[in-house]
Amino acid sequence: MRAYTLFPYDPIRNFEAFYIEFDPGCIHTSDKHNDNVEETVYVISGKLDMVINGEKVTLSEKQAIRFSANVTHSYQNNYDGLCCVYNTIFY
Repeated sequence: MRAYTLFPYDPIRNFEAFYIEFDPGCIHTSDKHNDNVEETVYVISGKLDMVINGEKVTLSEKQAIRFSANVTHSYQNNYDGLCCVYNTIFY
């Protein structure tokens, strides 16, 4: 997994944004964030499985999800190709 900052944390606008590449077989688990934190994930290319609070969601190219990030969530590339996403975190 490689994460590149697009917009660093901005305390005035309360958000940050990343471009992330998940290699095949990559699993990244994120602990819960504080309450009132929301994430969006937009798949640019490839396919991504996410497990959000125990529920699995599969995203394909040009699909997105928005979720409350105050629960455990994971990003899993269970597929053969590279998966590239935009990830935005709103605090």
